[in-house]
Amino acid sequence: MKKESAASASCAAQKTQIFKVYSLKRKILGLTSLVLAALTAALTYVSFISYREDALSRSASMLQDTVEQVAVNLENYFVEINRASMQLFYNSAIMEALAAEPSDVALTRLERRRLIEDELRQTMLLSRNDVLSCYIITDDLYRVAQTVSWLDIDRDYDTAQWYKDALAGRGFALLVSETGDSQIVCSIVRRINSISNVKKLIGIAKINFSYDGIADICNIVQSEYSGHLCILSETGKPVYGSLPDGVEFHLLKEGVTSAGSRTEYLVNRVSVPTTGWQVLLLHPVQELEAGAYLTMLRMVGIALVSLLLACAAMLITMRSFLTPLGNVISSMQSIRNGNQDERVPVGRSDEIGYLAISFNEMLDRIKATQDENTSLLKEVYEAELLQRDIQMQVLSRQIEPHFIFNTLNMIAIEAEMGKTDQCVENIGRLSMLLRALAHNEAPSTLGSELTLIQNYLLLYQARYADRLSFSINVPKRFEDIAFPSLSLQPLVENAIQHGCELTSRHTHVAIEGRCEGEELWLSVRDNACGMPQETLEALCAALAEEGGGTGGIGIPNVHRRIRLFYGDSYGLSLHSDANGTCVTLRIPILPEESE
Repeated sequence: MKKESAASASCAAQKTQIFKVYSLKRKILGLTSLVLAALTAALTYVSFISYREDALSRSASMLQDTVEQVAVNLENYFVEINRASMQLFYNSAIMEALAAEPSDVALTRLERRRLIEDELRQTMLLSRNDVLSCYIITDDLYRVAQTVSWLDIDRDYDTAQWYKDALAGRGFALLVSETGDSQIVCSIVRRINSISNVKKLIGIAKINFSYDGIADICNIVQSEYSGHLCILSETGKPVYGSLPDGVEFHLLKEGVTSAGSRTEYLVNRVSVPTTGWQVLLLHPVQELEAGAYLTMLRMVGIALVSLLLACAAMLITMRSFLTPLGNVISSMQSIRNGNQDERVPVGRSDEIGYLAISFNEMLDRIKATQDENTSLLKEVYEAELLQRDIQMQVLSRQIEPHFIFNTLNMIAIEAEMGKTDQCVENIGRLSMLLRALAHNEAPSTLGSELTLIQNYLLLYQARYADRLSFSINVPKRFEDIAFPSLSLQPLVENAIQHGCELTSRHTHVAIEGRCEGEELWLSVRDNACGMPQETLEALCAALAEEGGGTGGIGIPNVHRRIRLFYGDSYGLSLHSDANGTCVTLRIPILPEESE
């Protein structure tokens, strides 16, 4: 048997050592590391997403401003060339020559052609580098160009739609050619009417402008960005630049999109009102996210280093913490094996030392309690009925009317004011209450208790005047029932405290009694605002506990007294809402009392 006991003690010591060294240390270190790693990952991910969204938002805003500026510059360029085309109308020599009557004389017609073409050259070609050619169509065709190759560009003008529209009465048109039509991108067509008769058509002018003006506007932006800047016509054909490989025009939309390709692009898009062109700037999202990924990698590196340092510091701290804790556990194990005289060594002044001191004090109290319980058990078995009476006396002594000092103060004020009759009545009522408190050990009757409560309420009514009223409605045939003294007073006191003492409105306390089978139900009801839900739940839980709850001098105390006096089948029940609180007390009725 000794060998088995020694083996069992050795096994228990080994288990304690394993628990002490490995279990707690691994749990704390593992759980803390897991929490730190999860927090690090969450913070890193949230920071990356936030940085990425912020970078895309700022880039989109900046690129949108750039695209809008390109569109504005293009619009201004078209306004400028339109204004340049108006120079024809300010050249009086051209306008007079065009308005002159046609002549059949070849020399006159030749001089007229030379005059008009020289003035066109001076007005349009020499003043601007982007004008490729200029045509005026009347009965004859007058034309000038930067190079000879541009003179034949409008040979079939009489079949062109722009010419037909001009003859039909449309005075101005901005034409945009396809990129395959040499270098011409846009042309301005104007009707030329006579100065003396504005309704008379004397010619149609067409001025062809080169691509250089548009290219200069776009090249400035393209040189500053690694994205794709392109200008598309209304049909989706490129005017400047081109879409990236795989990107489909009809799938393009503003924001982040792939538009049919494998690469995501941040797309900014603006229309040019005059031509209907689409100015597009496509920037690869991967380039915009490069900074976010770099920031994320830096944060991950910093977080990992911080995590390792935190784990190392925590491991060192746990070692210095768990070693003395292991000594405490060893002493506890020795006490558990039956060595009641063992005490935990106190060698520290921190929480571990406090734990050791508290544990030793607990052992001392347990031993003292065991010795005391040994003596008390003998007395309990010898005098069980006496013990129940002692419990009743202890509970009843807890009930002390806290309003005595306020009542004495009120009586003193009445005496000073000369209200002698009221003063004498209140002194009598107070003396009756004090006598009841002095003899509360002996059982009383329900009638005596109701008389006591009436005097108690009258004292409160004298104090609060019109703010308090009460009514007592209990059949007289129940007044001789044996009743523990001062059992209704705490219930009435609670009703007044939740009424007059917490609110300024009128409070009414009603005490009623009714017969329910072989039980008498006494209810104390008030019209106050009711108890908070938490307080109501706590009181109901205390009443539902075995023994009726512990501690306090209010409702749980009365419940315990009723159960000790009448048995566990009786006691209190509680109901409270916004209209007030009702406490019901159930006691038995003897057959002769019921009759």
